[in-house]
Amino acid sequence: MKKIAALIAFLLSFMVQAHTHHATTGLGAVAQSNHKKKAQGSKDFEVVNAIADMQKLVVAAPNNNQLLYVKGYFKPGDGGEGFFLYKHADTLKTNLGTIFASYKKTGRWIRQYSGYMNVAYFGVQRNWEFDKVITNSERIQNMIDFASENQIYSTQSDVTIFFPNGQYFIDKPLIIKDYVKLLGSPGTLLTNKGDKYDYMFKLNKGAVTHVRMENFQINCNRQPGVGGMHFKAEFPAKGNQQGGLWDAVFKNITISEASNTGIYMEGGEASVSYNLAHQFILFENVRVSRINAEHPALKMTGYNANFTYTNCEFRNTGTFADNKYNAVDGACILITSNDPPPYQQGSYAVSFINSGFGGYPKYGAIIENSGQITFDTGFYEGSDIAFDIKNSKHVQIINNRFANAAGCGAKEGLFSHTGNSGAIVTAENSVIEVSNNRMDVSLDEYPALKDQYFIIGKGNNNVFNIQNNSFNVPALSKTLGLVQAIQVVNGALDLAGRKIVSVNPPDNYDYTIIDIETLNATSSTGETFFIKANECRLRFVQMDANDTSGPNIYLNGKSSLSLSNGQSATFIKIENTYHLVSVTK
Repeated sequence: MKKIAALIAFLLSFMVQAHTHHATTGLGAVAQSNHKKKAQGSKDFEVVNAIADMQKLVVAAPNNNQLLYVKGYFKPGDGGEGFFLYKHADTLKTNLGTIFASYKKTGRWIRQYSGYMNVAYFGVQRNWEFDKVITNSERIQNMIDFASENQIYSTQSDVTIFFPNGQYFIDKPLIIKDYVKLLGSPGTLLTNKGDKYDYMFKLNKGAVTHVRMENFQINCNRQPGVGGMHFKAEFPAKGNQQGGLWDAVFKNITISEASNTGIYMEGGEASVSYNLAHQFILFENVRVSRINAEHPALKMTGYNANFTYTNCEFRNTGTFADNKYNAVDGACILITSNDPPPYQQGSYAVSFINSGFGGYPKYGAIIENSGQITFDTGFYEGSDIAFDIKNSKHVQIINNRFANAAGCGAKEGLFSHTGNSGAIVTAENSVIEVSNNRMDVSLDEYPALKDQYFIIGKGNNNVFNIQNNSFNVPALSKTLGLVQAIQVVNGALDLAGRKIVSVNPPDNYDYTIIDIETLNATSSTGETFFIKANECRLRFVQMDANDTSGPNIYLNGKSSLSLSNGQSATFIKIENTYHLVSVTK
């Protein structure tokens, strides 16, 4: 950079006024100077006002390697200024910023720069200004295409696309491609002036890898139907039949006032192919706010794996005087599958670390048909149902803090979509761990609303691992439906992964006692099981050490154990047998 500054100072010390009149705006504009008239400057450097002037210069073969200074892209000082070197008979592919054809295409003008590729080099303008012939989005897309083609093993200079501070009008979607890095500054804003499109950023077809995007504020400007990013995994028209975003990083990004989904990761579905995957993706310090009940701040469907969200937030906007944008219904986060049964398989191996949601939605997060989803060390506030989980395995909700997250807690009904009823977790046909969490409300004198719960279990096929949670008032600890109702079938009690069960009699029960010879469970060695007799009498039969094909229940030397209605027993699994721990009469 010091060399360039010295070079510019040297140039300016020799240069004289180049042209009396500027070229008209636009890359295709005709320069008003005579083509055959040599640009003014020192004996070492020549100077013109704009790119259009440069393209109209007549340069002969003996002037190969001639150095030219252009004062601006459209006009002096607009950010597109810089040095260009003439290469006679060069046939490099031209673009709108770093490689230009000379007059009558006798050669190429090559921009001389170091460091990042500034968008101003390509005629991208700020503060709502734009060229009507080639728009901002078309110019940025041209940069993306050029960068993708020249990122690796190329003789080009750094092709990181840099957006200096300022407002940039995005008039149509930008297609993200392989190996592209977009870099902004703290004051870089991408926004919509009123154009109609669905998402500001979309994904190229085929496998797109090594994408980096940092330091952007994206304001969807409450435009109907406009969202932030939609990355859909699709096969290319030809070639290797794989698609999706792999190995990508998104950092320091804010997406605000999104009417459509803020970030939509659409992986391939199981019914189509497992070759359409988004995987190994990092979102760090990303914040998304929504204003439309039908569209979440974050949506993940289909095959998404190995995602990490660190220090991220997905929430209702909640900053408008007009209440219609506050306490928006729907979900802040939706993780699911678009497939019909039985093909449904959504995301897995997804972690939210030190992240959160809020702003008084009905649902903080809806998770369906997914697995290995972790919410760790987060803050979640102002929701009727913080987590609604269905048909999902191994969802971990651990080490978090909740405030007014069940039925909006102590907040008045204006903030609730359910009349102040709800739960921290509702679950159906799922395996869930809820541990080391803290539940709070905003008022010390909590009204203890009867329809607010810690956990609500639906159906009889849930597995709950619950421990070490705390509550600032006892009323927040209520649970419902955690005891799973099952029946004995042919002398066997199939616990699956359930830990607390109520054994009910079969229909038309008229037996004096129901014998249980075998316990079956998918849980691990060392785990315990609470079994209660409900409106029936149970008898557990002692195992025979000499008959491994018979009963697998060890009763501490007793030949049998009977439980009357309402009585219970606790067993522990040791290897493949179940040992009696205690009996409650």
